[in-house]
Amino acid sequence: MKKNNNLKIIIFYILLFVAVIVVLSFMFNQKEEVPVTYSDIVGYFQNDQVAEFVVDKNNVIKITLYELNAEGLPDIDRVKSEPVVYTLQSLGLFVEDCSQYYLNNANIKSFDIEPEPVLPWWVGFLPYILVL
Repeated sequence: MKKNNNLKIIIFYILLFVAVIVVLSFMFNQKEEVPVTYSDIVGYFQNDQVAEFVVDKNNVIKITLYELNAEGLPDIDRVKSEPVVYTLQSLGLFVEDCSQYYLNNANIKSFDIEPEPVLPWWVGFLPYILVL
């Protein structure tokens, strides 16, 4: 009876130790995400760090970047695994600020800008019809 009781105590302490290790590993392995700003996005294009990007119809841009080499220059053979995601306030402003960079950059593999949704032509007449 005494051996069975000691075994339960040993198992309890082993499980407690494992639980503490698991909790501590989750606490210390959390990555703090640095918020991306619009100037960061423009800087990626200016420094030719962009491998590819997509702007969806909700103005969310997803950018895949090149890794930087020892000199701080983009290494076109290595691409970062995590894309940068940012919600643009204005697609027109982004195109005005960055089109000269992504159109003239030979290192960009691909890009896509989804068009904004266009309302049907008859929607423009609704206010006039409602007034009548």
